[in-house]
Amino acid sequence: MILHIIVIVFLLRISLGEDRKISITINPGCGVECKNETNILIYVRADGSNDTLHHIWDFTNKPTIILALTSVNTNLTINWTNFKNYEEGAVQFSSPPLYTFSFLVDKVIEFNDVNNTAVFDPTVYNKSNSIVYDTNFQWTLTRHVNKANYASVTMRTGHKHHHSHLLKKGCISITLSAFGTMEHSSLQPHLLHTTNATQIDIQLENLSTTKHFKSRFALGLALVSSDPANGTMNLHSRKSLDDEHSPGIFTIGEVKSKQGYLEWRTVAYTSLERSMTNSTGVSSSLFDLPGIQCFVDTALISLFGSDLDFMLWKEVYVSLGEPGDTLYSSNPFISWSFLGGIGVPGNEGFSLLILLIVGFGLGVPAFLIIIGGICIIVKRSRQKHDIVFTEM
Repeated sequence: MILHIIVIVFLLRISLGEDRKISITINPGCGVECKNETNILIYVRADGSNDTLHHIWDFTNKPTIILALTSVNTNLTINWTNFKNYEEGAVQFSSPPLYTFSFLVDKVIEFNDVNNTAVFDPTVYNKSNSIVYDTNFQWTLTRHVNKANYASVTMRTGHKHHHSHLLKKGCISITLSAFGTMEHSSLQPHLLHTTNATQIDIQLENLSTTKHFKSRFALGLALVSSDPANGTMNLHSRKSLDDEHSPGIFTIGEVKSKQGYLEWRTVAYTSLERSMTNSTGVSSSLFDLPGIQCFVDTALISLFGSDLDFMLWKEVYVSLGEPGDTLYSSNPFISWSFLGGIGVPGNEGFSLLILLIVGFGLGVPAFLIIIGGICIIVKRSRQKHDIVFTEM
């Protein structure tokens, strides 16, 4: 029985997707032109046996993530002279992508939560009770990891180089990761990533807040997929039966287009040490994006150009916090993680350890019942045999 469970888990593991070989390049193809540049574009290539997933992480302006699924031998080229002006065609693939899904961290919003709802509603809040900050900060690469099955970078803002009130004393950091195998992230809430996804971890640390505000923060994420403009993109939540990796967090939030998605556990953390005692909730809402102005001066314009007019766009607002918890000004730290990917999100299932425990828990009693039943049958059979023998 236990062997049967192990075989099932192994077959499921194979069916969930192939491994990919990961390689990462900083400012690919840019030599002397980028020698003294502070702006950063990171390119991660994830090669599988049947296709290639290209991750473009653009921090030359707003943090922009592009995922493009192509045939195996497709290459990316960047004309850096044109890209510095964000001209159309500056970023190209050698063959058309099969599908693209892109998103950018467009806004950081400070709102005055006077009613303690912990929910930012863009249809209700205005300039008097919320402040919207564009994310075109100066971003600095502080860490990068390059392995055969994993790549990661951490980008941070610096208040010394920007006049934003928001960054007067604090900073925002974003860590992006790409994976060559399907498994749970090592970072709480241990999101289950496939090999067709980027994980994004955002940290708001010691940000300046507005006087007289009961300040909380929300994020505005702009999304664009290669689906036609009349396509659909929906926000919904679903329940997970398994909280083994994220104790107590059973709800998963998702925004899905035809083949692209964002996914997250509905939890954020109010301390660098991510734990249940330092956790809070998140809420989200999906709206139509009024136009492509937020994509100006990003790699999206350089790659798609005028084609953006015919693609599907949306905007999702994610509010960090829940009613009753501490305001940001009292505890100026919050972090949140999510996945952006192409294809089917990872389907949470019970680990081999849990299945073995269940197998032992059910198998041993069942085995004892069977043995006990056999003993009873044998005993009764012997008794009948003895009675018959005696009568004879």
